Amino acid sequence: MKKFFTLFSFLLAVAAASAQDVHYAFADKDGNLIPDGTTIVCSEAEDDGFGGVIVNSGLHITNVAAPSNYQVSITANVTRMDNGSFQLCFPQNCLTWNTTGVHEAAGKGPVAQGELKNILSEWLPVAEGQCVATYTAKSYQGAFAKQSYTVTVVFKYGAAAINATAGDTPGVTGCYNLQGCKATGRSGLLLQRMSDGSVRKLLKK
Repeated sequence: MKKFFTLFSFLLAVAAASAQDVHYAFADKDGNLIPDGTTIVCSEAEDDGFGGVIVNSGLHITNVAAPSNYQVSITANVTRMDNGSFQLCFPQNCLTWNTTGVHEAAGKGPVAQGELKNILSEWLPVAEGQCVATYTAKSYQGAFAKQSYTVTVVFKYGAAAINATAGDTPGVTGCYNLQGCKATGRSGLLLQRMSDGSVRKLLKK
């Protein structure tokens, strides 16, 4: 038990130091921040209107505390793509790739504080399978990179999507503030203890 609290205290200190003054973060369509380093599963296929399907990441980018003279770039490291193509639209234009690798959006762009911008990133499968992409949002002041924030998305389509249930993702067993006390419904930096033993940061407005 003593070892657990020592480790948890260490994780709290590291999280507090690394999560101060977050510039840009990924969020869902409702503006809920997705903790840095999180992996999510997307398996809901939609009709693309042209006889095919898309599996949308649902990712948005938001300005948490970046100054007005900052910009953000977004890259996607696609480590698996069984078939089809991958799309990323930021800051204006959409780019599409049909190979794995590190793919960069069409330049950097500003996002105003409080703005929630859909990056319109999706996998366009042509058969059953999976696609895995790690997104990185990096803040810049001029040419100088300041911070990065990552989220991994596992896209699943067809038979692969059957296993994409809530049970695939660890559940939250507790939420704590930086002092290690349980926190409920509070804003600011919180730490979530997951059912698999991991600890995740959560910045709530």
